[in-house]
Amino acid sequence: MTEDISTLAAVAARRDTLLRSSEPDPARVPNFLYIGTSKAGSTWIYHLLALHSQVYLAPGKGLYYFDGHFDRGRDWYLSHFDDAGDRNVAGEISHSYLFSQEACARIFEMNPRMKLMVSLRA
Repeated sequence: MTEDISTLAAVAARRDTLLRSSEPDPARVPNFLYIGTSKAGSTWIYHLLALHSQVYLAPGKGLYYFDGHFDRGRDWYLSHFDDAGDRNVAGEISHSYLFSQEACARIFEMNPRMKLMVSLRA
């Protein structure tokens, strides 16, 4: 528990610095993530969101950047959003973020205002 609080405190302390630093074009930084479990409607949600003219989804599902591919770097991740253009909403669907403490801190560091979408099943 103390480790979790320390991690979040460290991320929060860097937040202002990150927001003031030279950030990539805000249109390229995703502002929502689906983090829910698999087999809970994520494919349906993906296809439904893809139909909306103001929503950009990273091609395909499962970038898994914040937990599985973080070592590929920020530019690799953001390159998946190069075609977002002037759409109001950009994001991706990766199931494993829900269960990763590292992903939580990394998501917050990327975008402290990130909206999270979760769908669960019993």
